[in-house]
Amino acid sequence: MEPKIEFEFKKASAICLLMGSILSTATMALHPTGGDIDHILKVKNVLIFSHSLALFCLPLIGFGFSGLSNILQTKNKIASLAFFVAFFGLLAAMVAATLNGLVLPIFASRYWGGHNDISLVTKIMGYGHTINIAMTYIFITAISVAIAIWSFLIILNGHIQKWLGYFGLIVIAIGILGILLRFNFTDLFGFRTFMLGLVSWIVAVGTSMLIALRTDRNAIGAR
Repeated sequence: MEPKIEFEFKKASAICLLMGSILSTATMALHPTGGDIDHILKVKNVLIFSHSLALFCLPLIGFGFSGLSNILQTKNKIASLAFFVAFFGLLAAMVAATLNGLVLPIFASRYWGGHNDISLVTKIMGYGHTINIAMTYIFITAISVAIAIWSFLIILNGHIQKWLGYFGLIVIAIGILGILLRFNFTDLFGFRTFMLGLVSWIVAVGTSMLIALRTDRNAIGAR
């Protein structure tokens, strides 16, 4: 890849990380608290809008992760492994956001009440909720593994500020401690807590990438 093209790719990926973080934060802020089906129907529009933001931010974060993997790439391509693990997690997040934010409110508004079998509708929605929980666990696990790999690479190769690697490992360690203490990361508060740590790390990495690009820009301009 030519230096100028690589520079623009890294710049775009860093910006996408920051934009994706902003959108995911907005999603968490707008996400209504859980409740019964009647409550879901009342906040239907908010659910759809907030989860649409979540779906929109996923490809931005994915593209940003590809740029991070490019920066941290080694001969054994282990950074690419981290990217594919993260991509797998983002796919799970896409399924969860689609089910919880689009399928659930639309299905509830269409089949709740009237002459439909309420117990059957409730069971179907419960099944969807179970899938959503499973996808959330996959997302959290995959992203955590990817961050752990990237954090070790950051510490070892020093392409970006090393403290980000230690920060990433601290975030993962806190998550593991939460699991050992049976903290529920799949309810709204628990997931917001996880996302707070994730977004903090992503914002720090994206900002560090942009700062590092200043040196690259000077190097390219000198050629």
